[in-house]
Amino acid sequence: MKPDLPPQASPFAAPPAFTLSRRQFITASALAGGSLMLKSRADAAEAKHAIAADTSKALIAITLDMEMSRNFPVWEDTHWDYEKGVLNEETKRYCVEAARRVKARGGMVHFFCVGRVLEQENVDWLKELVREGHPIGKHTYDHVYVLAQKPDDIQFRFKRAFYPTGLIDVPMSPISDVAAFRGARWKLDSFLKAIRLGVEWAIETHGVFDLLSHPSVLYPMDPEFKTVELVCDLVKKAGQRAALVDLDSIALRTKLSKGRTP
Repeated sequence: MKPDLPPQASPFAAPPAFTLSRRQFITASALAGGSLMLKSRADAAEAKHAIAADTSKALIAITLDMEMSRNFPVWEDTHWDYEKGVLNEETKRYCVEAARRVKARGGMVHFFCVGRVLEQENVDWLKELVREGHPIGKHTYDHVYVLAQKPDDIQFRFKRAFYPTGLIDVPMSPISDVAAFRGARWKLDSFLKAIRLGVEWAIETHGVFDLLSHPSVLYPMDPEFKTVELVCDLVKKAGQRAALVDLDSIALRTKLSKGRTP
């Protein structure tokens, strides 16, 4: 009687299964995801640096301030002066939709919010903006004294914002939505004409342009998002002569032009 011999492995047999514990799987996934995230951030920073350094390219930013504005949506509304961070639903929806339209055209919106916006019960819409890649900065409850000639002329609450590396002034559009629709009582067509002239000037001179607006003003005055879409369309038409960027990119160009380390 022949002894039992172990079966011979077939050359076509499948390799033994490789198994991972749940902990090993999570650890490996986290490491891989972290590496991809770091690479993605590094690539984004490199791309931003390249755009900022290319002085033949106009830098065009769209900034939206998340705050309520007196006289909008109804001219008699003045209570917003004391509730600037209590955004109504229309303003929040305008923020999200404007960001969606700009991103679909290859750009981003640089938002600024007052602190009270973060105190609302539901901020899922804010989280969505961040996930979609739109930066959100801190907006003060009032504005710095722009005619100041020296630090002592600045209000105390703004003096704390001065850093050893200095601050960079980013010139905004010659006329904002508040000045146009509240101060001058313009119609939308006049505002669009002013924005067009400003963006076209920036493109022709390789300069910068910052569309500073407020969703709380735009949703009653420009419900079809013509302003942000106009800016995007002008940049697209310019091709390689312009780019939609955030304010950090504009600040970076200033640093590079002055030989300062970013």
